[in-house]
Amino acid sequence: MAIEPLYGVTVKDVDQTLDYILAHHSSVARFGDGEIDLIAGRDIPYQSYDPALAEHLKRVLYTPSRPELVVCMSDVFERLERYTPAPKPSFWAQKPPGQCGHLPTDGGQRGLVRQYLYFAALLHGLAG
Repeated sequence: MAIEPLYGVTVKDVDQTLDYILAHHSSVARFGDGEIDLIAGRDIPYQSYDPALAEHLKRVLYTPSRPELVVCMSDVFERLERYTPAPKPSFWAQKPPGQCGHLPTDGGQRGLVRQYLYFAALLHGLAG
């Protein structure tokens, strides 16, 4: 049984995200776990929490995707039944509606970068 997307946010799948980027020659702002941790006020291994950086990241995250810029994030807003209980309580899922800011309603999939990194590693003989 499908669950309604959290806060009305949908995230394109990897193929849709790549098609959009190629069609519009878009730049990408990718928000992974580290960026979300910084926004939430936590240090990450290579970056200490900084309030000014967190606010800047938040402004970018809350920017609606458009042809020039695709905001890529986790698909945790949709199809939550795919996840075990551990990843469900994400930064956004813990926030009551109305306290998440104005998240873009149609973002790109952050996972698109993983395929590129693997491909680049293959080209340089770093993956098997």
